[in-house]
Amino acid sequence: MNLWFILTGPVDPQSIIDKLIPSGIWPFIMQLLSTLVMLVIVKRFLYQPIKNILVQRAVFVKKTLDEAIAREKQAQALKLSLEAETKKVQLSLKTLRQEALEEIESTKAQLLSDAQNQANRLKEKAALEISQAKSQALLDIEREIVGVALDASKKVLQRELTNQDNEKIIEDFIKGLRN
Repeated sequence: MNLWFILTGPVDPQSIIDKLIPSGIWPFIMQLLSTLVMLVIVKRFLYQPIKNILVQRAVFVKKTLDEAIAREKQAQALKLSLEAETKKVQLSLKTLRQEALEEIESTKAQLLSDAQNQANRLKEKAALEISQAKSQALLDIEREIVGVALDASKKVLQRELTNQDNEKIIEDFIKGLRN
């Protein structure tokens, strides 16, 4: 009997009670057996599969949570490792920068020293060349003076001097100039 028939037919409270609670032992046993069969069918085909699905889902969720926790721990460890590496790299860069600055200063000092030494050598070389040029100029002047003196002495003496006489006069004259 379906609910539609009950609702569409004459509504008699006694008939509803009779249909829900059967009178007599056999209808009661039949209703009890049909209820038990229905419970077995529901448990076998609905409850167990749904329970298995829920258990599998719980296992999957637990596994996923465990993996997420493990990944989070790995991420934290990686983060700490990366922070430590970053600090090492920053320290290394600072050290390299300091070393580069020191090397630049050292190179600068060396270049200045080399430039100063080269300038001193050039000054010394120039002074030596000036000294040599001065000495050479003095010798040239002495020879010129000697030549002029010889020419003047030839005219004065009106005679020709020999090479020995010329050499002697030149040497005497040079000795006189140096003293």
